[in-house]
Amino acid sequence: MKIGFVGLGNMGAHMACNLATADHDVTGFDTAARPEGTRCAQSAAETGTGDDVILPVLSDGGIDGMDRGAVRAPVSGDISGAQAGPLTFLADRPGPGWEALFDVVSTASVQGWSPTSHCPAPGIGPSLPADTRWPPHFTANRMRKALQRAMTAAAQADTEPTMGARAAGLHLRFHDEHGSTGCDFSAMLTRFEPRTRA
Repeated sequence: MKIGFVGLGNMGAHMACNLATADHDVTGFDTAARPEGTRCAQSAAETGTGDDVILPVLSDGGIDGMDRGAVRAPVSGDISGAQAGPLTFLADRPGPGWEALFDVVSTASVQGWSPTSHCPAPGIGPSLPADTRWPPHFTANRMRKALQRAMTAAAQADTEPTMGARAAGLHLRFHDEHGSTGCDFSAMLTRFEPRTRA
């Protein structure tokens, strides 16, 4: 595959070199960097000449005149991920579904215990409470206590965990409504299933 890279800095240089090592035909452009192993163009426009794919890896996210046919795909990962190879491209496409979302969050830099080891959506990932109508494994009551401890610790550290406070509020409401049933905390997913974006 012929690939054009615009931006060969901390992220782009490693990505381009990895693709070149994998026998792709890579041409790159950067106003300053000239990494080894990558053929360098004289301009951003030159990288697109005859290429199958053009990847702008820029801090501001785009290049003038590249809107036609472009797919917005921010990269989740850091420099070590760019060096080693496992980066996740968050391509903008409608209706990805739970399985596609799991594929992203379980490999992206945001991955953690909940999406990879306790996925709340049924039929995705390892066998979990979600696959059998959310019987208790890590109960809603345990999650309520854990979140209350986390918010107390945040207050003691004089921090403002904005997203944490919102998550805690959602879980506390869910516990108040369903916690007495002893259900798993991941059953809270059912609260979001009827929602649609405006």
